[in-house]
Amino acid sequence: MNLNLIKIEKKIFYYFFIIIINYFLITATAFFFSYISLLNGKIYDSFWLKSIQKKIYFEGFRNIWQFDNNCTIYDKDLLYKPKSGECEFSNPEFKTNLKFDNFKRIHKETNNNDLDEFIVVLGDSIAMGWGVNNDETFSFLLEKKLKKKVYNLGVSSYGTVREIKRLKKSPYYLNSKTIIVQYHTNDLGENKNLEIEKNYSKKNLMKFMKIKV
Repeated sequence: MNLNLIKIEKKIFYYFFIIIINYFLITATAFFFSYISLLNGKIYDSFWLKSIQKKIYFEGFRNIWQFDNNCTIYDKDLLYKPKSGECEFSNPEFKTNLKFDNFKRIHKETNNNDLDEFIVVLGDSIAMGWGVNNDETFSFLLEKKLKKKVYNLGVSSYGTVREIKRLKKSPYYLNSKTIIVQYHTNDLGENKNLEIEKNYSKKNLMKFMKIKV
């Protein structure tokens, strides 16, 4: 009886060990396949592969616009701001070209704009247009729909405090009659703690660039 029990326990342990080994092999294969797929810009809807790719994406694979020296430049009042000119920004799910001047993201002029009354858009990456081209932002679509000039001052990761500072440094501040503020809950920390007169050093920027997201 004891010998039979021991044999059964050994079989159970053996099969359990085989299952565990196969599970880790399959998981490792799926992880490797998901990673290589992301490198090649391929995304899958399969629940398991999708969850693995999502985990890889958000734990270091994703490109962050504000960490790209080709797209941003140091600013003593804002820590960083968009660099004037064009920059390419891509991730596995998109490839975009962003164009800025000293104050805003530039989009194509729409026809019949009322230049006497303009709209200013403030916000973070949503307003700036993360993952969309210049003529796909909601600022561009508003301008096209309303037939009024819309200036897109949105910048990725800015809270409302820095958004207002950016507006006050622009030529649109004194004559702004309509201002749209796009808000996200992750703006709350900056809005509660950041003084509007705060100045940044280049060391602050270097420290910020080393943050892992």
